[in-house]
Amino acid sequence: TDQLHREMLFGHPLHRLAPVAIARDDSSDSVLFKTSDARFAEVHLTWGERAPGYPTTVFYTSVNAWADAQVEE
Repeated sequence: TDQLHREMLFGHPLHRLAPVAIARDDSSDSVLFKTSDARFAEVHLTWGERAPGYPTTVFYTSVNAWADAQVEE
């Protein structure tokens, strides 16, 4: 969560959603966050400097929707 806040620019889709990290995939630098509006967001962190359009974020309505998307990949 701290790294996400270091990378987010003002106006990022997660900026006002109080994201909390719930899972991390070290092999892809992705983190799954639960948001204050009850959605889930898979975020690909850059582990670098802030840049427009990053970190990339995909929203899901549930953990099951996120898991289904992982199977489809």
